[in-house]
Amino acid sequence: MSLFSDSMKRRLHRELDKYSPIFLEDYNRVIFSYFNKVVSVLLDEKYPFYCPIIILNNEIMSYTSQKFPNRLLTEYVEKNGCPCCSSMTCPDNWSPALGIINILEEYDTFINKLKMYQKIRMTKRLKIPDDMIGIIISFLTI
Repeated sequence: MSLFSDSMKRRLHRELDKYSPIFLEDYNRVIFSYFNKVVSVLLDEKYPFYCPIIILNNEIMSYTSQKFPNRLLTEYVEKNGCPCCSSMTCPDNWSPALGIINILEEYDTFINKLKMYQKIRMTKRLKIPDDMIGIIISFLTI
């Protein structure tokens, strides 16, 4: 017997149909491809009132320092605040109005910012003048 109501199943299909999802174990798990990543979403009867667990390429999606270089994460925190606390996956920030794709888009933005900080660090090592670095940063953050 499925944990999910018919309305929950319709919601999942509406949200994920363009990604050709595969529903497993009577809707407890959904697998699909999202921008060359294999996404597995673990759901329980609390979804959408609680955030689902998302696995990207066989790793649980995480904002922790074990997954990213400390210096980049420190720089991110200095400029943007704690990624865990400000993320929509934080129970205090989650809302039933949010969906699985919203989580993935937010995580992609986080990863792209980390990549940008890495590029900025490299330009500083190349001894590029500060005013030019400012222009580069303003261009990258648009």
